[in-house]
Amino acid sequence: MDRVGWLPAVIAGTPVRLAALRLLEPGYAEDHLDIYFRDATTGHGSYEVGRYVAVEREGDAHIVDFNLAYNPSCALSPYYNCPIPPRENHLSVAIRAGEMAPLVRSTAAHG
Repeated sequence: MDRVGWLPAVIAGTPVRLAALRLLEPGYAEDHLDIYFRDATTGHGSYEVGRYVAVEREGDAHIVDFNLAYNPSCALSPYYNCPIPPRENHLSVAIRAGEMAPLVRSTAAHG
């Protein structure tokens, strides 16, 4: 992964700075950016490792819509490896949007 820059935001009145990341794997567009984050709900209503959200673009604007936050594949199967959110994206505020904790959590469900 490459950290390509910082996106300032205000969440619930709290100013934050998010590290925008680009995954260096085949199949990802060179201009595709993601935010991998942890927040005050991590492990308390949302997946204990963290969640992801894609950065959308409208012209020169970058949009981070936490309603589109999702759990990484490793939340559903022990057979996936997933990037861990960088410390810079550990937010003290709660993001109560997007996917929260997966419903399937038992090891029996993982085969």
